[in-house]
Amino acid sequence: MAARKFATENPKLVRLVLEEIDNTGQWGEKNRSEIVKLIIHHLKIDEDILTTMVEMRTYGLRPITPEIMDNQQKIADLFAKEKVIPKPINIKEAMLTSEQYAAITPETISHK
Repeated sequence: MAARKFATENPKLVRLVLEEIDNTGQWGEKNRSEIVKLIIHHLKIDEDILTTMVEMRTYGLRPITPEIMDNQQKIADLFAKEKVIPKPINIKEAMLTSEQYAAITPETISHK
């Protein structure tokens, strides 16, 4: 997540950050047992439970789809209803344009 102004004024930097996040996610997909080893001591939960959680999770970035936007709107609506955020928001109004997303989306993500 980034402020719209920052993302539109710094697309190369945002793309670089997203590439690194995706690289880390790709590493996570291939090294799930290492993830467990890295975080087990911080979470203080049973190793079997943590292993199950890590195995169920998907790592890396993915393209923004209409389904993802719909789910984000549901979350935003719930947050507004529960007063987690001060007022309702329209997710589509908060999103960048297709062209702006294209400028910041790494190749590895756009081809998933």
